[in-house]
Amino acid sequence: MQKRKESHQSDQLTRMAMINPDTVNEENRTVEVVWSKGAPVKRYDWRGDYYYVEELVVSEDAIRMERLNNKAPLLNNHSAYDLDSVIGVVEPNSVRIENGEAIATIRFSNRKDVNPIWQDVRDGIISKVSVGYKIYGYQEVDASDDGELPRRMINDWEPYELSMVCIAADDGAGTRSDVNEMENRAKEMENNPMTEEELKVAREKEEAARKAEEKKIRKEAREKALKDVREATNLVNALYRGDSDAIVKNSEQSRKMLIDDGKTLDEVREYLINNVAENDEKTETQVRVTVDGDERKHNRFFSALTNVVEVMMSRGGEVGDDVKQLGLERLAKRSSFSAIAEEILAFRGIRSNQFSRDELFRIMTSHREATSLTRAATGYHSTDDFSNLMGTNVGRMLRREYDIAPQTFRPFTTIGVLRDFRPSSRIQTGDYPALVKKSENTEIKYGTSSDSKETIQLATYASGIALTRELFINDDLDGLMRMIRSSAQAAANLESDLVYGVINTNGNMADGNPLFSAAHGNIGTAGALSVATLSELREKLLKMKTLDNQSYINLMMKFIVVPASLQTEAQKLIATNLYPAQTANENPFRNLNLEVIAEPRLTDNAGTSRPWYVIADPASVDTIELARLEGQTGIEMRQEDDINTLGIKYVAYMDVAAKAIDWRGMTKNPYAG
Repeated sequence: MQKRKESHQSDQLTRMAMINPDTVNEENRTVEVVWSKGAPVKRYDWRGDYYYVEELVVSEDAIRMERLNNKAPLLNNHSAYDLDSVIGVVEPNSVRIENGEAIATIRFSNRKDVNPIWQDVRDGIISKVSVGYKIYGYQEVDASDDGELPRRMINDWEPYELSMVCIAADDGAGTRSDVNEMENRAKEMENNPMTEEELKVAREKEEAARKAEEKKIRKEAREKALKDVREATNLVNALYRGDSDAIVKNSEQSRKMLIDDGKTLDEVREYLINNVAENDEKTETQVRVTVDGDERKHNRFFSALTNVVEVMMSRGGEVGDDVKQLGLERLAKRSSFSAIAEEILAFRGIRSNQFSRDELFRIMTSHREATSLTRAATGYHSTDDFSNLMGTNVGRMLRREYDIAPQTFRPFTTIGVLRDFRPSSRIQTGDYPALVKKSENTEIKYGTSSDSKETIQLATYASGIALTRELFINDDLDGLMRMIRSSAQAAANLESDLVYGVINTNGNMADGNPLFSAAHGNIGTAGALSVATLSELREKLLKMKTLDNQSYINLMMKFIVVPASLQTEAQKLIATNLYPAQTANENPFRNLNLEVIAEPRLTDNAGTSRPWYVIADPASVDTIELARLEGQTGIEMRQEDDINTLGIKYVAYMDVAAKAIDWRGMTKNPYAG
């Protein structure tokens, strides 16, 4: 047989796969699939005008599995025109090859519209899975006997999605109709051979028809999305007009509006009767107004009010021009929850003096209460005004207080980023191979370098802040501000605890030796701060070598990190304003621009000694890394609004970890005085 190698990028192809029903995990909504066994499939080559047998090579060398392993989508019948078609995901790192079979774990979405599909999978009704893939390279083997088809061994291919399918086509086919159409065309060509020109024209028509069909499908998807948006908008407008008949009559719109909340149509009617009725006893005491719906006016008012509340909650600051022009400047001096609520109601055209503080709290924090107590004022239909306003400013104050909280470790550490919560490696490479003299007509010698690997893993830390009913009724905005400051300080303290915990615990590095140890050559002779003891640690830094121990890295000391009790001694030791009368007594450290960092957390595990440290500039060598989750820059906040609770909850959280990455930039004096 003649063999020839080919390499190209194919169009998207699909194959049938099978679900393993014994692996269904109802709690995690996962199941395993065998998505390829490499079975031979008959295909047709339109470019070459001949049939062939395709065989997928199932091996780690042949399959590009990175894309499928990186949360590839689980689709509904290979549909990729809108997000609703995504019904699940391929679990990361679950794609593998076992006994010549390609296996993966798929997880179904928790969306309600996916539940029927998941139920049918559990019941064994839906059992067919199709894999979509692209071909990048293959080896073709010509047919040896008459009637035998040439074979195409696909030795470089990439799966990119899995799909639940209704009807399983022949292996390798996208749909049954696609296969039949291809076969019929092939038979027609055999009976009525076409010229090259006719074949070219036929292919161009086929391509034009395919593009037209894709355009039609995309247009229909866009029109459906726009229709859904219009229906939802009309429904919300009807709801806030109190037009219950308009909603109940159009059950399709009601169903769509309430699908996210899981409400029934009876619950819709009950809600409308209880909350949008016209005959409430408070109606007579309220003033009915028409609120200006101009979006720019709304945005300007709430932007100015946000500025006012920010000034209230900060330790100073100036209000902007919009605040002054809208007459809100007086509000900045009140520091009051009720004052904020009164301004919001006034903007909506509602007199606030008819409500008690308890009623104001219910209006500001409860959708049901807001609708009931203010239904005469048709313009006020949102309970998000106060919640969003406070959430924005709580978040800003939390971050501002965190940023100004003192943290002494920042100068000698680096900030890292981790993409997820899995253990991550930090690798330090060794020497580049040393340059050696090359004689004439001799080959260049290639060397290798060693490396060291430290592992770091994120953890989540969180605490809650609540704007409670008691705080609001007591008008204690200062109380909320105190909680925010305490939470921000706690977050800053947590990071300090993590960093200095690395130093105090002196844990083992990847080589099995403690961070500060004789094996690392970074621990000095115990003693008080002096020219001699400081010189010893400086010398140890200067003598540090690369990981391959081939050359010096010439580290200069930058920071003297000491317990609080040694701060004055350290500052006296490096003071630049000391000019001794005798040259022999001159301070050798006075012009080195050293920085003293005093930290009360520094001690040994027993708390009985006062060790101190000399650390190099982290720009020259890795020291300790404080890592955060990708996208975070410190403390984060999430707001939780719940109509069933008396208040608004704010959750402050951070995903963070600290780890010594390299010992060579840090030296220790285990002073016990």
